[in-house]
Amino acid sequence: MTAPTQVAYLGPIYSYSYLASLEHFGHTAEYVPVNTIAAVFDAIQSGLANYGVVPLENSTDGRIVDTLNILARADIKISAEINYSIHHNLIANCELSEIREVYSKPQALSQCRNWIDHNLPGVAVCGAASSAEAAEMISQADSAGDGSGAAAIASTAAAEHFGVTIIATSIQDKANNLTRFAVLGSDSRSATGDDKTLLLLELDHCPGALADVMIVFKTEDINLTWIESFPRPNAANEYVFFIEFVGHQLDEAVQRAIVGLQRYSRAVRVLGTYPRATVTGVPTI
Repeated sequence: MTAPTQVAYLGPIYSYSYLASLEHFGHTAEYVPVNTIAAVFDAIQSGLANYGVVPLENSTDGRIVDTLNILARADIKISAEINYSIHHNLIANCELSEIREVYSKPQALSQCRNWIDHNLPGVAVCGAASSAEAAEMISQADSAGDGSGAAAIASTAAAEHFGVTIIATSIQDKANNLTRFAVLGSDSRSATGDDKTLLLLELDHCPGALADVMIVFKTEDINLTWIESFPRPNAANEYVFFIEFVGHQLDEAVQRAIVGLQRYSRAVRVLGTYPRATVTGVPTI
């Protein structure tokens, strides 16, 4: 019997990382929850998991620093991306007017800041390790009889799993609140005709260095989809660049571009090449 695919993710169960992982790998995989993004990378390197799923960026809050910090150093490839639509709900087992505290992961609270200020003025906002943990906290507090006035921001799946009532749906400030996840794993993917490649570039700290590499992409008619500067590990006031673009690593234009980039860069590293993902996680109406 073939062993199930093991997938490490930022837990606990019914976190958004879990839901994105489930959307990508399905119910036949074995899911390994861990407590930090670093632990997802560790799970792959130690052989505890075949793949890992980590958040890369959010359309509201931007880049995920913990992920980029490790990607800049770790020898792990990205084999796929997941574009997961994040819809936050206010959940509680009391009326809206009775809510005195709201719990969730800081990123979820940030993505619902305006809604909270408008609908729950003066309510205490409290951080939790994850949105799913916040939902579980509310459920346990209600069971103990001391949860009156407490609410959480979490997914529909978390609310259903922990038996907490949804008071308000899709309360995120931006309707198109999207988190892009990276699937970590060393699978080499054949070209599909609709692929993207992610590079890490280390450039000389001098005028025009970034402009030179941009000309390489223009010359090869390669369209960029994401560029992010990030502090170079263990180097003060120097930066590396994450650059993602349309095309497969084995495309002739991409291979020419990589050769050209090497002429202008201290180092060029391919972090992954993968099919362009569609948006998942959109709730049905």
